[in-house]
Amino acid sequence: DSFGPVNGGRAVALSLTFDSEEEARQAFANLLKQGKEKYPFALQPWGAYYGEVEDHFGVTWQIVNS
Repeated sequence: DSFGPVNGGRAVALSLTFDSEEEARQAFANLLKQGKEKYPFALQPWGAYYGEVEDHFGVTWQIVNS
């Protein structure tokens, strides 16, 4: 078989987009309560706020305020 075992993390990331920066920050903070920060929630060069959290189940959440 030409396919070997897969080594790596989860293959799923979920993205939540908020109209309000305050709502996005709150969602990010709530996920951090039992998760870990993968990328800080901050203003990005493309003009949106963005951050990533891995929750206690190992799922990556991408939080965006556009």
